[in-house]
Amino acid sequence: MPEEGTDAASEASVYVCLVESSSKKLSFPKGGKKFSDRTVLDCAYRELLEETGIRQDRLNLYTGLHLDEERFGCRYILAEVSCQRADLDFEITDSGWAPPHEDPTDK
Repeated sequence: MPEEGTDAASEASVYVCLVESSSKKLSFPKGGKKFSDRTVLDCAYRELLEETGIRQDRLNLYTGLHLDEERFGCRYILAEVSCQRADLDFEITDSGWAPPHEDPTDK
């Protein structure tokens, strides 16, 4: 992780956003589709906002780079974020940025 007092996103070109739930499990921001979500992407934007405070207008979506894992009913969407650490929603106790090669659970 970056040194204390530095911005994680400025230390390397690629970081992933992880959130920690009240049950102390780390994961990507995620959630299920609601009736009000017209598309899977609407669902992803809503869940990201709820869990991290990151708004849709802060994202640069990579439209050709997403993984549909229909067998398990999940989808992964890649986006570049142009903001600092966001205010947290009640669902999440902590969030942060980590290099993709680092295992944040190995602490």
